[in-house]
Amino acid sequence: MSFVQDANNWTSKDSKGSIMLKCDLHDYLEIMCLYQYQVELTMLDKSVINDQFTDTGFTEINGNKKEVIKGAINDDNSQVIVEIEQIKSVKVLTPKPVFSYIDFTSA
Repeated sequence: MSFVQDANNWTSKDSKGSIMLKCDLHDYLEIMCLYQYQVELTMLDKSVINDQFTDTGFTEINGNKKEVIKGAINDDNSQVIVEIEQIKSVKVLTPKPVFSYIDFTSA
């Protein structure tokens, strides 16, 4: 599998054009899910999502397999699912976190 480095330096693309997050940045998402931090995500389109995320995984979006983070199941059985490659930054709102902020576009 060959990789082409993306110009913004936080992702790589494999030979099929799939975007893959660099390992060191993926670790922040894993920590965020492990400790179930309450976070504020700023997306590349400048929208903001406040939620608690519990898992990473893959899901099909518009016929393409995408890596996602999954929010906690809400009282109405709904769940926020966020495409990882669309995240610009993560701000942790939970007190005393392992990390407090990461900007994926400048890491």
